[in-house]
Amino acid sequence: MRDDPIAGMEQTLRALAEHAERYQEFDAQAGGFVGEAESSDGLLRVRVSADGCLDDLTIDARAMRQGSETLAETILDLSRRAREDLGRRFDEAKDEGIGEDFSPAATEDLARGLERLAADTSDQAEELVWRLRRATGG
Repeated sequence: MRDDPIAGMEQTLRALAEHAERYQEFDAQAGGFVGEAESSDGLLRVRVSADGCLDDLTIDARAMRQGSETLAETILDLSRRAREDLGRRFDEAKDEGIGEDFSPAATEDLARGLERLAADTSDQAEELVWRLRRATGG
């Protein structure tokens, strides 16, 4: 018979609970993240919120001399750069603060591990019942 299946399941459940708790902490922290970008001349600034949506746009009056097409291209480029900045901030927080992969794939791996452990435990329980019945003539 294998190691204590109950202890293994408890250990896996603790790991899942800790993972969920760290994810909630990360999610709460990440909700306040912003990404920012500024034009090289300092006339345009863009900020995006944690969900990547444009949150703030600052246009210095002197930027209006650039022409509408150039201004539009610059704003779009700054928006892209601000989202990249936001992504870097998420990655840094994950690497430095929590250091854990919260991707759906990583979470699914943990869940599959628990399912395998539950199946093994069930098999072991059935084996114990079978042995008990055999030993007692039942």
